[in-house]
Formats: sequence, structure tokens, C-alpha cells
Amino acid sequence: MPDRVAEASATEALKRPSADLAVALAVSAVVAVWTLLQMRSGGEPPGRALIGWGLIALGCGALYFRRRRPVAVGVITLLTSCVHYPVSVTDGPLMITFAVALYTLAVSRTDSRRRRAAEVSTAPCEEG
Repeated sequence: MPDRVAEASATEALKRPSADLAVALAVSAVVAVWTLLQMRSGGEPPGRALIGWGLIALGCGALYFRRRRPVAVGVITLLTSCVHYPVSVTDGPLMITFAVALYTLAVSRTDSRRRRAAEVSTAPCEEG
């Protein structure tokens, strides 16, 4: 019986990275396409565009680690969004990364501190 449990745990552990990769790639595709469509109007200096795309890559790439380090991913996606919108002329949907990270924090069953971190991170949104 313990062998079956160990096999199930190993199989589940192997599935997680592919599911996390799928989520990260899907969100990256949506954010990239939407941002490219909004960039058609032009007007953004190349330096700012480069910084904006770097922040998009960081925020979307962080989602790959969302189940292993949900609090860190929540902080990273929040910070990338907070920096991206004032820096970039193009207002793409980068905030989706924070929404996915926040959802992951909220549904985390392993640690009540993670759930509390999700509640604290939304407090500024409720005040304004």
C-alpha cells in the first residue's frame, strides 16, 4: 500500500511542472498578443518598450513557480505590474499575472499564512 501512495505522489509531482508551464505559457500568450495589439498605435520610446517587455517576461515567467513559491510569485507579479504601468505607455493586461498568482495563494491548502498573504495583498485594492 505505501508503494502505491509513493507512486501516486511521484506521478502527481511530475504532472505539476507541466501544468504550471501550461498556465505560464497561456498567460504569456494572452499578455503578449494583447500588448502587441495595443502597441500598434506606437509612440513608445525603444528604451521604455524594452523595460516593459522585460517586466512582462519576468511577471509571466514567475507563474511557472506559482505552486512551489506562491507568496514570492505573488510579490513578483504585483511588483512587475506596479512598475510596468507607470513606465510603459502601452497598457497591456499584465495584471492578469497577479490575478493568477493571487488565486493560487487563495486556494493554497498547505499553509494558512499563504491565505493570509493573499488577504493582505488585496487590502490596498479594497481601500481605494
